[in-house]
Amino acid sequence: MKYHLDRSKFKSNQLFFNHIYNNLGCDFEIAYAEKDKWTCWYKYSTLMQLHKDTKISCLSIGWVKVDEFIELVNNRTVLDIEIVLDLDDLQVIKNYKNILSRVEDWNFKWYECYLTGGKGIHIHMIMPGLREIDEEDRKWIKSKVISSLLGETLKANKKVMIALEYSKHRKTGEKKVKMNGNGN
Repeated sequence: MKYHLDRSKFKSNQLFFNHIYNNLGCDFEIAYAEKDKWTCWYKYSTLMQLHKDTKISCLSIGWVKVDEFIELVNNRTVLDIEIVLDLDDLQVIKNYKNILSRVEDWNFKWYECYLTGGKGIHIHMIMPGLREIDEEDRKWIKSKVISSLLGETLKANKKVMIALEYSKHRKTGEKKVKMNGNGN
């Protein structure tokens, strides 16, 4: 199986989400947010059971068709097989190449580094073996990896949202764009 989350290989959110769901076997949640308003938050598998023309409720934008909502989405949860380093501290960001070197030394199946569109950097790493571990141990492992690489340990939680790759940041409107990685 080819593990990757390279959003640039997909022309739409729908195709990217289908890749995550069908090829990586991950269920996840997606959301649309503007500034500090989280308008709607849905599990992807739930949306896939609905007809694309079904309307769902999104607080600030009202009722919207499922397929339209999916293309509006700008956030998703961290996947069970994914570790996300959220680097916001200026000193840490200045040394991100050292952190990236450590990520490379650990031989992750796949990793990519993004400018978030906000004030930081996200390094996404795939670790397929995490799926075989119970949820509590998975969170512990993610926390240890994240803290040892000076990231924000909140991202070890199952329900935390991250900015969607190549979407506009909810606060700044700037796109989250790829810097580098070992993307397959």
